[in-house]
Amino acid sequence: MDDQRQRRSRAEWGDDSSYLLYVAVYSARKWGAIERKAKTFGWVLTQDGDDEGCFRLPLPDEAQSDFLRSLLGLRRRRQTRSDKIVNNEGVSAH
Repeated sequence: MDDQRQRRSRAEWGDDSSYLLYVAVYSARKWGAIERKAKTFGWVLTQDGDDEGCFRLPLPDEAQSDFLRSLLGLRRRRQTRSDKIVNNEGVSAH
């Protein structure tokens, strides 16, 4: 795998209220920065390596969601206005 890429994965913890997040990055320095930021959100570090680790996290709030999206490389979807939603027959939802 290219050294400049991050590896990450998400799985349910098993209690239906938290998730396991695995993150591996290209350097120990980057991992330390991610680790410090994640701890400010109260994410529990369950495994800690030199440049990788696992966090247990609850369902995220808005600030945590932004950090999680940037960590996973996800873009936020554009929100659609409900008055712009139209069914197959051309009738607006409102």
